Amino acid sequence: MANSNVADYYNQTQQHYDQWWNLKKDMALHYGLWFPGTQTFSESLRNTNKYLAELAAINTNTRVLDAGCGVGGSAIFLAKNRNCQVTGITLSEKQVLRGNENIIKSGVSNRVEILFMDYTSTTFQDNTFDVVWACESLSSCHDKRDFAKEAARVLKPGGRLVLSDFFRNNNVPQDDQLIKKWCQSWAMAPLSTVKELKSTLEENGFSSIRVKELSAEIAPTVGRLYRGYLLGAIPSKIYNSLFGASQYSRTHYQSGKFQYQSFRKGLWGYRAMICQLP
Repeated sequence: MANSNVADYYNQTQQHYDQWWNLKKDMALHYGLWFPGTQTFSESLRNTNKYLAELAAINTNTRVLDAGCGVGGSAIFLAKNRNCQVTGITLSEKQVLRGNENIIKSGVSNRVEILFMDYTSTTFQDNTFDVVWACESLSSCHDKRDFAKEAARVLKPGGRLVLSDFFRNNNVPQDDQLIKKWCQSWAMAPLSTVKELKSTLEENGFSSIRVKELSAEIAPTVGRLYRGYLLGAIPSKIYNSLFGASQYSRTHYQSGKFQYQSFRKGLWGYRAMICQLP
């Protein structure tokens, strides 16, 4: 999936996330983690940030690169709750604008910045960051080797990579048609298996790789997206026939069906991963 496709997807569908994901309030585009006792969708979204922050041991002295930062929700969360410095990067011009608005409104301009940049080819110096954070952004990268190589370059010795994302389950072919339809509707690259990504990370110097299974914890969000599809299918078709729509906004509602059907069939799962450099 080319950078232009990824940028077009997020530029075209931001208003959808405003409506269905409460983006203006929660500032999050990721799936939430529904741990026992979680009461609301907003809480589940915060849980994802909390979980990854704890997994990566982020603290006041940590400098973080949020690779694929969306509108800045995770970066702002880290600055407020971990008192760290965060640089977010994204391919979407709309996300850069909204993200910097969110930074100002949240009062963290001294600790967070958001830049327009490709996370596989950044302009940062070697050994700049303590942590590279990738929350559901690596799935947009066609060649994971490019990401791993760049993450290793910008991390300091002993630096950590933390991520959470969708992974194709073992024995599921890369060209599975249901997963392919889902990926196309979200401008995602073909999904990797955990084994494939671990191998790529190890080839680029990462070690001590730990994988956390979180498929059950995101299941309620899978259902939420499917309900969005059921509620939005007819209105979307009517709107498209009357007014037309851009490439991704025209078929965006279908993603809720494809991710639900493929999840129910056991074709993919959700995992977090933490690893580090020597």
